[in-house]
Amino acid sequence: MAGMSILLALALNLESPGFQALRAPVQGFELIQNSSGLVRLIETDHPEPILTEGDERTCQAELLRRLEKRFGGGRLNWEVPTAGGLQFWSDVRVEGGWRIQKHVFSGHHRLIDQDNVRRAWGSRGSCDLGMERSRLNGELPNEISVPSEVHIGTGREVESDIDSNPSECVLLLHGLGRTRRSMLQLAEWLEADGYQALPIAYASTRGSATQHALNLESVLSSLRPGTRVHFVTHSFGAIVLRATLAPQRMQSAPWTGRLELGRAVLIAAPNQGSVFARGLTERVPALGSVVPALRELSQPAQLPPPPPLEFALVAGQRKQLGKLENTAFGLPWDGWNPWLAGEDDGLVRVAETHLPGCSESWAWRGIHSLPMQDQQLAGRIARFLRHGSSASPMDPVGPR
Repeated sequence: MAGMSILLALALNLESPGFQALRAPVQGFELIQNSSGLVRLIETDHPEPILTEGDERTCQAELLRRLEKRFGGGRLNWEVPTAGGLQFWSDVRVEGGWRIQKHVFSGHHRLIDQDNVRRAWGSRGSCDLGMERSRLNGELPNEISVPSEVHIGTGREVESDIDSNPSECVLLLHGLGRTRRSMLQLAEWLEADGYQALPIAYASTRGSATQHALNLESVLSSLRPGTRVHFVTHSFGAIVLRATLAPQRMQSAPWTGRLELGRAVLIAAPNQGSVFARGLTERVPALGSVVPALRELSQPAQLPPPPPLEFALVAGQRKQLGKLENTAFGLPWDGWNPWLAGEDDGLVRVAETHLPGCSESWAWRGIHSLPMQDQQLAGRIARFLRHGSSASPMDPVGPR
C-alpha cells in the first residue's frame, strides 16, 4: 500500500507542471487548471491530496462548501448602498469591480459590489465567502476589470494600439485626503489605452504608510498569479508604494514570486518630504498624531527607499512650459504658493519630487490636485508603462 501511495504521489507531481493558477488563492485554497480545461481545487500550501477536480463550477462549489464549513453562513446582511469607502475604509481585495474593505477603527470587513452596495460584512473570511458565493451565482466576473464608475459618461469608443490584457493591470493610488474617485478619470484613459486599471481605496488620513502597505499587500495578493502589475500614484500614494515595495517587506510578502513588477509613475510625490507638511505639524503639533502621514512627511530621512522598478516622476509647476522666465499671471514669486521656496504645485515643491533612480522626470504646468485630469499626461503615462524610458527627450507635458 505504501508503494502504491508513492507511485500515486509521483504521478500527481508529474501532472502538476501542466497546471496553472486560475486565480489568486482564497483562504488557503486555490483553483488550478491545465491546458485541456481540467480544474482542480487544492490547498495552497499542500498541493496533495487533490480536494476535487472537474470543471470550474464543480471546483468552485467545493470551495464554497469548504469556506461555509469554516466560516458558517456569514452574518445577516441588508444590501444597503454605501459611499464606496472614503476616509474610513481600505481595500484589501479587488476583483471584477467588487471590493472587500477593512474599517480603519473597528477592523471589521465588508464586501461591496460594483455599485457600492454592501453584500456581506463581518470577518475577512465571511467576506471572502460572500465574494465566492457571488462568483458561483454568476454575479462576479472571473476577469480583472475596472469599477463600473470608470465607464460613466464616456459614451464613445476610443481606439487603442493594443488589446486589453487581463494579465497586465495598473493599480492607481490616490493622495492624502483624497479618495479613489480622484483617479477615475485617469483610469478611464488608461482603460482606453488597453490597460486594466484599478483605482485603490485606502484611509489615507487614518494611518501611516506602513499600515497602508499592509492593505496594499493584501490587494496585490488578490490579483491573479502571473499578472504584470504597474502603479500610478498621486502625492502620498507614492510613499505608500515605496513602503509596500521596500526590500525587507517584499522578502516575506505573500504576492512576491506570484506577480511580475512592471513600471510606475509617481505624480506630484513628496519624495523628499514636505516643507508644507512640516509647517503644519510645527504650528499644530496635534495634527501629527491625528494624521500620521503629515508626521511622516515631516521626517524625510525616515521615508522608505526608492521602489525597485523602473519609474518616472511628474512635478507640477507654475512656470509656463518651454519658457525660461516665470511670467505666469504676473505673480512676483516662483511657484503657485508664496510660502514655498522655488517652483511648486501649491503643496509640493519641484525639488521635493526628486528621487534617485528615476528613468524620467516630467514637468507639468498646474496645481497639485489636477494632473490626473490631463489627457495629454495620461497618454504619456500609458506610453511609459508600455515602453519604459524613451530613447530621446520629450517635450514637457501639460497646458502651455
